[in-house]
Amino acid sequence: MTGRRIRFALESVALGAFKLLALVIPRPLFLRMGRALGALVAALDRRHLEIAKDNLRQSFPEWSDGDVDRTARGVWIHFGGVMFDLVRILARGAGVVDALATIEGREHAEAAHRNPNGVVLITGHFGNWETHGIVHAKHFGSIGVVARPLDNPTLDRAMTSLRESAGNEVIEKEHAMIRSMRRLKAAQGVAFVVDQNVQEKEGIFVDFFGRPACTTPFAARLAIKTGALVLPCRAVMMRDFSYRVVYDPPIDPKDFGSGEDAVRALTQAMMKATESWIRANPDQWLWMHRRWHTKPPASVPGGIAGSAA
Repeated sequence: MTGRRIRFALESVALGAFKLLALVIPRPLFLRMGRALGALVAALDRRHLEIAKDNLRQSFPEWSDGDVDRTARGVWIHFGGVMFDLVRILARGAGVVDALATIEGREHAEAAHRNPNGVVLITGHFGNWETHGIVHAKHFGSIGVVARPLDNPTLDRAMTSLRESAGNEVIEKEHAMIRSMRRLKAAQGVAFVVDQNVQEKEGIFVDFFGRPACTTPFAARLAIKTGALVLPCRAVMMRDFSYRVVYDPPIDPKDFGSGEDAVRALTQAMMKATESWIRANPDQWLWMHRRWHTKPPASVPGGIAGSAA
């Protein structure tokens, strides 16, 4: 058995064991266990902790070393709790989520869903985006969720089942255009996570925390092509482990015109919204991700004005 298969097997066994624990341990204690495990991982995984620290230093140059270290470790603690909450939802069913969430900006979500051309929801690896999808489906109707399959087939089946149990449709990236267009033509919603680094051939460079970040233009291009409203949204985990699901005012792609300049401007607006969420709760974003790994070509002044697509 290869190392990869051994890892997958261990992950699957761990998931099953933690699901059993989630059935008998009260949620606050279970999430604290996850947060403690996150703190342990931060102490052991020095490489990814240093990636998070480096990203934080460059994004918040005014911070002290103590601020950087505390927030970097806080990221691991936060996501440890989030992962354990997802395990609990897998064990108990999507129905347990609604009692945990309050909705802010409901009028924005309702307005976006009234658009005859559909709605493109954008979010990031922030707070608990999986919980957000479940809450949204219950209150505003099912959406298509564009996602890359997880490497571990067992975990991927579990997450697909969770997303679809709430009524949403999981759309793999290779089928994203056709199936997204189909939903938007039916005045439905499609959701994208837009905050990760992409390869130069797949992205355009826009400003993110003062640095050029290679970003997918797919969501912006789709909204401009179809007239779908763009709905920025996220789920923030609160101190008491409840969730505040927040919808910002919809963005009308018509305000940006047409063509590649419009795609760039709308993509920039998406990243500006995402950055504002992260600045408000910096320990709830995935700082250990190499967000700025793809570098702009030397021919692009400032790395932002030109296109890498």
